[in-house]
Amino acid sequence: MWADTLTTAEVEFTQRAIGSLATAGWASSLLSRLEHQGGICRSTMPLLFEVRVASALHRLGIRVSYEHRTGSGQRSADFRVQGKPEWLIEAVRLGESDAMKAATKRSGNGFSLNLSSAAGDEKQSEEGEVIKAMERIAEKACKFPKPRGARFHVVLVDVRGYLDGGDHDDYKEMAYGTGAPRPENRHWWRGEPVLGLFDLRNARHSARLVQQRVHLLGFIAERMFCEGEIQNIGFYLPNPGLLAGREAAAQAFQTYPLRQV
Repeated sequence: MWADTLTTAEVEFTQRAIGSLATAGWASSLLSRLEHQGGICRSTMPLLFEVRVASALHRLGIRVSYEHRTGSGQRSADFRVQGKPEWLIEAVRLGESDAMKAATKRSGNGFSLNLSSAAGDEKQSEEGEVIKAMERIAEKACKFPKPRGARFHVVLVDVRGYLDGGDHDDYKEMAYGTGAPRPENRHWWRGEPVLGLFDLRNARHSARLVQQRVHLLGFIAERMFCEGEIQNIGFYLPNPGLLAGREAAAQAFQTYPLRQV
């Protein structure tokens, strides 16, 4: 609940981001959409994340288009960064789940989160949160076409609503499965290891699309809400099926517009 609150810092920085986009014609539909849905408020926090990503891209002075039709049916990716290579970026926010709300208890003047592996309801557990987060991320893979030529695809995840932002082990587990994090931070689901979204053993249709179409998963847990934060705190994990080897992943990432500055 604490991580899923619209803070004063987020409001103020998002207002500045909106101002910075006033001269970006490509962002006008995003700003209109935000205004139509209620402006800066808790219900539009997914759009506020998009606005901050858009502002970060705009400040780089690069050519961007919003809601770019990808050729995957009638679907579109949030951002297309033009150039060689070209980048398609889809932003998604992991909001506070019903299970997290049920497991959040008032404690004095604050709140405590009581997710347990021994919970009577398996969905009200850390394992359940891992699975729900992976499903939410995987839903975005259908936005991308099949990879071709000099173009890369990224799902950029706002994780503040996930277990107070989670940590690098959480992100590695979502991408690669139970074997990726440190032993003390690993999870099992219904007695079996968690199969990450990039794990070829994960045969769910949405996971297959991730494996076939997404080059990178990026995780963002903003705290300060300031210029450069999205670039500097992003944690990115490559798809070994599309970026084979550390060198290939590093070369691709060097062209990514929102890499660390």
